Amino acid sequence: MRGKTILEVASRLSRTGESCSDAIGRRSIKHSVYRNKGLKLAFEACSKDQYGDVESPLQLRVLFKSIEAVGDEDIIIADDVRAILWRNVINLYRRREVLKAHHVSVRRGVLLYGTPGTGKTLACRCLCGKLPQVTRIIVTGTALLHVSSVFSLARLLGRHW
Repeated sequence: MRGKTILEVASRLSRTGESCSDAIGRRSIKHSVYRNKGLKLAFEACSKDQYGDVESPLQLRVLFKSIEAVGDEDIIIADDVRAILWRNVINLYRRREVLKAHHVSVRRGVLLYGTPGTGKTLACRCLCGKLPQVTRIIVTGTALLHVSSVFSLARLLGRHW
């Protein structure tokens, strides 16, 4: 309920206990229900407990988000902008193993900015539709104020065990 889990392992040898808890942690991340899904991060400023009288602090909520696919023909975008987005998102993902083999970092991000109505959301939906086999995290509104939490979640779900 509070988003926290405590795992205790009893063993005669501390090394065995540590090994067991590490293995459980690795498997839980590898088989997370959030992997390869569309996610939306929402921050709740504060909320009351089940009895309605105790406030809880700011907390991150991870919600599943269905992302409606947008095709190339549905989006009007300048060719040079399209080429940059495709190269930095889609091609980077498709070629990540080759890049890693050549010791090129594949840790990247894309920040779209502009006035409302310029197609940022549509471009994101188009990119997300082209990569259904990866975890996609959509961050908008007040969640943008908690960048470190967003990146922590992305790093956690991006690990390959």
